[in-house]
Amino acid sequence: MLPEAAPPVVDQTRDDVQLVRAAVQGTVTVDIARCRPDVSNTFDCTQELQRVAEAPSLERVTVPAGYNFAGCQLLRVTTATKNTALPDALGIGFYAADTTSAQLSSDRGRLVPKSEFKSVGDAVLKNGQPAVLHEFVATVNCEVAPGTAAGKQFKPYAEFVGGPPRTLYHNWDPITDNYAVGGQTTQLDRSAEVLQ
Repeated sequence: MLPEAAPPVVDQTRDDVQLVRAAVQGTVTVDIARCRPDVSNTFDCTQELQRVAEAPSLERVTVPAGYNFAGCQLLRVTTATKNTALPDALGIGFYAADTTSAQLSSDRGRLVPKSEFKSVGDAVLKNGQPAVLHEFVATVNCEVAPGTAAGKQFKPYAEFVGGPPRTLYHNWDPITDNYAVGGQTTQLDRSAEVLQ
């Protein structure tokens, strides 16, 4: 038997999940000795970041052996998800990439399943619909070369499954571009735009 083909993904702009705020905080203290060995002498520190930050990571954190997280700071992100979207959503996913003035890394974002959500309150969206606030974390301002720190571009989506045939739907936050933090930009606050 052949393995089942990955279902197609349909990207849509919806308001099922929206960024409320993002804030760069203190130094990240990830102990690489607690990270899981990965391929090619690298380590997966995603679960360790989640443990120390006490919130799910919105990105895969894979680093080479000996990495010391120089300059890395913790990024806390709060989203608002419509109550009506939560029962059918598989999770909240993110596009996430490190960025410098010269480069943009590959997408390291990940889908956070509902079982890992960290709820941090309830809210009412501008359109009057009730929502739940969730918190996620990532790293930002990590040193990628001497004197060069990486900012972060990111954007959330809610994932749903439909069909037949089985299809995944990514309902993206409705802003046109990605959100960007790092360097001089240490916070984004969209509370007034998103919430009542």
